[in-house]
Amino acid sequence: MSLDKRLTIVAEEGRITKVFYPVFPPDRNAAEVLAWLRRGRVDGGAEN
Repeated sequence: MSLDKRLTIVAEEGRITKVFYPVFPPDRNAAEVLAWLRRGRVDGGAEN
């Protein structure tokens, strides 16, 4: 069995533009993603 860790993927026009990992704490991730989107997505790309 393979288990995946929590992550959030932002995709635009079929292309992954941002990965939030790790998602911790999970109850604050939505706010982090919204803040990134509101900043204008200037720091695009994968994040580990």
